[in-house]
Amino acid sequence: MVDQTNKPKSKPYASLLNTQVYTITAEVGCLTLLIVLAALIGGLWIDNQFNTKPLFTIILMVASVPLTMVVLIRLVRHSMTVPEEEPDDDQPLVKEENQSG
Repeated sequence: MVDQTNKPKSKPYASLLNTQVYTITAEVGCLTLLIVLAALIGGLWIDNQFNTKPLFTIILMVASVPLTMVVLIRLVRHSMTVPEEEPDDDQPLVKEENQSG
């Protein structure tokens, strides 16, 4: 017989945090891939148009690194902010003052 009393209780906050980390990781991976592919395809296209084979591809690939870092930092900062609590329907949005007299 298995004793289930010593089973650790799951923490809903930890589960929510894990989900948020997985989501941010997936977004970071997809954005990195999109930026690098856009730089590669754009560089190859420009090089083909101007007949300068590796020049623009290398320039755009190198320029995509700091661009990717800036985008990822902004994404993580935005994703990690805690939203403000929404007001309850029972509570008025503006406090009413007692008017006497």
